[in-house]
Amino acid sequence: MSSREVINSSKIDSCVARGRARFNLGDHWGAHEALERAWLVVDGPPKVHLQGMIQAAAAFHKLIVEDNAIGAERLLSRALAALEYAPEDAFGLAIDQLRAELKAWRNRLPSMVPVDDGRVVGVPRLEWAASSLEAEISVDTVRLHRVSGQSRKSIVVEIRAGSAQGWGECRVPWRDHGPWTALKDALAPALVSEKFRAPSSLPVHFEELASESAAVAGIEHAAWDLWRRVREISLDAALGIAARPLSEARRFQGHDLKSITNFLAGDEPSSNGDPLVIELRPNADRRIAAALAEMNIDFGRLILDLGGAYRPADSKVIEALDRLGPMLIARPYPAHALAEGVRLRSWLRSPLAMGPFASEREADSARRIGACDVFIVDPLVIGATATIDIAEMAETYAIPIWLAGSASTPFGAQLERALAMHSAFALPPMIGGAGELTGFEDTDTNQVNHAEERDVAAEPSEHPDAVLISTEDGPTPKWLVDVVSETWTLKA
Repeated sequence: MSSREVINSSKIDSCVARGRARFNLGDHWGAHEALERAWLVVDGPPKVHLQGMIQAAAAFHKLIVEDNAIGAERLLSRALAALEYAPEDAFGLAIDQLRAELKAWRNRLPSMVPVDDGRVVGVPRLEWAASSLEAEISVDTVRLHRVSGQSRKSIVVEIRAGSAQGWGECRVPWRDHGPWTALKDALAPALVSEKFRAPSSLPVHFEELASESAAVAGIEHAAWDLWRRVREISLDAALGIAARPLSEARRFQGHDLKSITNFLAGDEPSSNGDPLVIELRPNADRRIAAALAEMNIDFGRLILDLGGAYRPADSKVIEALDRLGPMLIARPYPAHALAEGVRLRSWLRSPLAMGPFASEREADSARRIGACDVFIVDPLVIGATATIDIAEMAETYAIPIWLAGSASTPFGAQLERALAMHSAFALPPMIGGAGELTGFEDTDTNQVNHAEERDVAAEPSEHPDAVLISTEDGPTPKWLVDVVSETWTLKA
């Protein structure tokens, strides 16, 4: 297959698996949305067949949520017409079974009476066809590696299916043991007990198991890495993303005035004008604003990352920063403080970026009320699938989106780079510090990846487990062996 065909195949498989999971949980509108994203890249008769499944999902949403049996019956008739000539295993699903159940429901609707409490029971399920079950992945081992540095902690998630391995990163707040507990007590046991066809379905299955979104994101990350290794393709292709040239924002993490001004005074603007990210915090910013006003710099290249640490009372300081010149002012308030974003945006000259958002729904709420000009996402906070959801929603509404990564291991940095290649990310991403915990030298900064020059089936040369050593638990990256402080293992 060509690179484009590989990418489209991954996207279709991912969206169908997620749509099936949503459908079977009763979230028929979520299934409709997931299947529609696959429909956008399908051509020929399969597009019609997929349209039938989308209409079936819409029919049950109309029946159960909107209580509109007439509209549901009409949609089921359209779905059956679209699925009439679909192969019995189209998209890996048991289509014959689905057709029979849809036909029975269409005939039943005119005289249907809900049970006493108003519930609709016996709704069809989307099942995998027998011929496609071999494509499911069964994880037999989950291993958690706890690592820590001077200012950050992280959990490296390792999963295995036979001889194949997958690696992911779960970010951990310094004083929080929640992600470790969620992974160990809930998510790891669930993963080894249930097969998956594509990693995109895992957040659907896990959303009721653990409230720790970073833990779900970490195990989903490892599943994507495993899935792409089984398929022998690159991570970006597995995510359904076409590789493109990628440059990165430069980040400066010092908060004191002298360090920041020295950094800006000594900066040599790159030929492509990559942005500079300066992290500011309340109080220090008052002196910095005055110092920046005296410097001859291109403020248009600056991203002032305020870290969500500001209060409405700090608006005078933000106003002083804004007077310096139009620049991107990022996350002055926590992502959920949308009303404050609306208020701030009413007088701010500079564009305002808010986030990282916890879901596509939260980002869409910000869009609807005009809370920001730019979306911020962090894949290690919400996971790869949700990151793509927000990116595609932002692309639909022509809203700029910025990937502000928080990775502290090479695995996390690799995921951030793969996702940042999505066409929705017009702003150069801020990739997390891959060497902060590991001592791993991240040589990828500002690396340019050309889709035309790279075979999606090739193993990326920058892969973070390129140097493996043998341990009693099997092949393990050398850098991880040097920094791990605790390891926990679960076998099926």
